[in-house]
Amino acid sequence: MVSDDLSDQQYLLERARLVKHKDPDESKAWMLTANSLFPDTFSIQFESYTTEREAGNYKECAKCLQRLLKRFPQEDNLWREISSMMEAIQNKNKFQGGSKNEREEFLLKIYDELGEQSQQKVLVQSSEKAGDTMEKCKLLLILMKRFPNLTSKYGQNLIESLIAAEATAKVSDGSPLNSYRKVLVSDVLPVVLGFDKVVLQSELLHKLLFSSLEFVVCLANTGNPSVWEIKEPWKLMFTILEGIGKGLGWSICKNISKSKPETIISSLSGIQRSALQSDQESSQFLQFFYCALVTCFQSVYQYYSLLSTKNQQSILVEAFVTHESDAKVKRRKTTEDSMTPLLSHGPHTSVEDPLLMEFQLACGAWQLLSPPSPPARFHSLLSQLAVSCGSLDPITKFNIDFLLQAGQYRECLQELRQYVFTGGEMKDPAWTQLKLCVAQFCMGDHRAAAQSAVDCLKNYESLPPKSELGAQTAELTQPTQKNRHLRFIAYDQSSVLGYCCKLLTSLLQEGVSAGDMALGHVLVLVQCDWPSLRDLLYLTLHRIKIKQGLVYPLFCQYVINIDILEELTFLSTPRGGGLVLDISPGSRGGARPGTRGANRGEKEDFKLAMQRQAARSHEDVHKLIVEFITKNTDLILQCLA
Repeated sequence: MVSDDLSDQQYLLERARLVKHKDPDESKAWMLTANSLFPDTFSIQFESYTTEREAGNYKECAKCLQRLLKRFPQEDNLWREISSMMEAIQNKNKFQGGSKNEREEFLLKIYDELGEQSQQKVLVQSSEKAGDTMEKCKLLLILMKRFPNLTSKYGQNLIESLIAAEATAKVSDGSPLNSYRKVLVSDVLPVVLGFDKVVLQSELLHKLLFSSLEFVVCLANTGNPSVWEIKEPWKLMFTILEGIGKGLGWSICKNISKSKPETIISSLSGIQRSALQSDQESSQFLQFFYCALVTCFQSVYQYYSLLSTKNQQSILVEAFVTHESDAKVKRRKTTEDSMTPLLSHGPHTSVEDPLLMEFQLACGAWQLLSPPSPPARFHSLLSQLAVSCGSLDPITKFNIDFLLQAGQYRECLQELRQYVFTGGEMKDPAWTQLKLCVAQFCMGDHRAAAQSAVDCLKNYESLPPKSELGAQTAELTQPTQKNRHLRFIAYDQSSVLGYCCKLLTSLLQEGVSAGDMALGHVLVLVQCDWPSLRDLLYLTLHRIKIKQGLVYPLFCQYVINIDILEELTFLSTPRGGGLVLDISPGSRGGARPGTRGANRGEKEDFKLAMQRQAARSHEDVHKLIVEFITKNTDLILQCLA
């Protein structure tokens, strides 16, 4: 029943509502009457809209909405409806497949039925009414994507709004990884810079270039957390570089986002000298610098990600070579042949391996900015990035590897010491000490290298457990005509221990003239990753034969390998040469089991001692060797004097 106290407008609305569900046609007739009698009354016009919406007539809804926008642009109820429509549009963009919400789907159909001018008006006015900068920016972004011709009108203002909002928000830790920078770099700039008619001032473009680089480096530095929803940050960076380059008239940036890294490196190498010799504020220098920089950073971070693969971390070390006889090599080696090291990883010694390929790409890109020394702008930019993005470990660690492969050992050692000085060692002491060991070994400082190897193994338990590949100590030595061999080994307990043992035995081979102690140490160390170092065992046994014996009190503590025990037992027999082997510590003041005398009892004691050693063959030989190296450091170093 309709009350008699209502106004004419309210009466007509109530009559229409009263019969809406019983007789929709009658309800519609009442609304037509109301519309014709009161065309300027918002409540009646809006009721017509809601009636059509409830009936599911999105085309009629669109017509009603256009009339409402034209006659009643300030009504709150209207903008609440439009606000819901804008939310539906944003959700559609966010999820890329539309919303599963029926109401949102219907609102999207209404929007699509609006005329182009009305669609633009709704987005522009919604952005103006938005409660915060982020909401406003998202709506304007939708506007520019739907109507690219409006980009020149709203693009620069949108960019400046986001820059100002980020500055005003005063991000707590000052990190570039914040929502304003994310929207600016990943959403707004690709749209604005991709529109040819947008003209931005060069000062703003330079600022945007650094802001984008800062964001992407910070993102890559933290492992690209999924929360930022950016799958390919460096592809995004190249897209922005190309757009900014277009705005600044940088010709070499053209199509750079579609070029392969090796193509970019080759192209930049051709203009490297002239670019680096030009003024550092010139267009020639700046476009070369930023193209080289982005290419370099992309390769370095990709290299670092391959090194840090979850199930198989790797580390680059100086390995060993064997050379074929000159008679087999007819051609004359070039300077490049001898200076360029052999690179290997697993079973591969070619660029077909992803890690080897990425390392060589990164080295090629790094060389663009390094000869004979990096430009001042490079150092300045790295310092700025370190402040805002935190420690740039991937870049620092790559530079250490680059200097190692380039044979710049002194500079490599200086970089490592600086890394230690700034606290880098605290993050992973085993990695740092192993790298120091490698650099010192290359410089010929054998005692320091051995000490660093010991310090590395003091952190043995902190290393990742054995990887899928396992230790590959035998492959540390490769036949080649090159003077050097660099190898990526698994960064795990067995492989690192294998490398340290190989390096220490290599150093001890030069110290065998110091006496039996060095030979004894080698017997302990060759047990690691047996039988990879079997050839070294036979060389050591040959030297023991020449000396006609061995005195090594540590033998019974650390030698438990069955093959080694059998070889030494045989050498102690008349058929094996009857060598004098004094290899057990014995008790204080008493005789040590050995083969020194002809006494049958001594020989029986020696035999029993070897049996006791054989009974220990089930022990963890890796932990035994680590204990030997860390507890007998002084004895090892004495042999390297």
